[in-house]
Amino acid sequence: AYGIECEDEDLAAMVEHTAAECVFGPANGGLFALHGAIGLGQVRRVAAYEPLLLLGGPDDVAIRRTFTTMQQMIRGGRLGEGIVFSIHQSVDREVRRGQMSSWVGAAVQAFPSRVCAALIDLFLRHERPRSGNVAWRELVASLPAELDPVLDTEGTLEQYRQLEAQVLLMYGSETDPMFIDCAEALHGVLPHSTVLRLPGLNHDSAQTYGKPETIAAALRLFFAQRTT
Repeated sequence: AYGIECEDEDLAAMVEHTAAECVFGPANGGLFALHGAIGLGQVRRVAAYEPLLLLGGPDDVAIRRTFTTMQQMIRGGRLGEGIVFSIHQSVDREVRRGQMSSWVGAAVQAFPSRVCAALIDLFLRHERPRSGNVAWRELVASLPAELDPVLDTEGTLEQYRQLEAQVLLMYGSETDPMFIDCAEALHGVLPHSTVLRLPGLNHDSAQTYGKPETIAAALRLFFAQRTT
């Protein structure tokens, strides 16, 4: 029975246990931070880096098709195939918007998908994660359920008018336009929000292999401000 309500419950429990007044999340975590903070009076500041809501626009059809196809593959045990499909979709989108050269895109698409998927499956089967780490195969297998709350966001934008906390919505200058559109749409309904464009960042920048220090610097400034 996993859904965004479970994430709401987790956030409420953590806030109660830690007495936290500030919440941050990237990507899906940003969606969960915003949604879960609605009605949590103790939370005075919420920051989100590139959350995604389906807004009913033309992009939604492609996003829904990509997500549901990937979900079907992974839930059917075709983990490597699902990952390869996701990579191809991302590369196609980057080429179309001019963020990746067409020859690189063509090279990625030319590599045999079955071979690539088989290599990924081989890695996932034989990976031995270090103590305390979660195996990649478990992370990939959990992805379909994590995408369900995003697919359920269409028509929910107005809910965020109820969020009374101060909100910082961040996105990178090199990111996919769908994340920019989402930030601007949320800014339009949130009672107290600021939008921050971070130069040179993309959707992966919040990861440890990206540029998290830039996001962290913005968070320090935002969380240190006094609420008026």
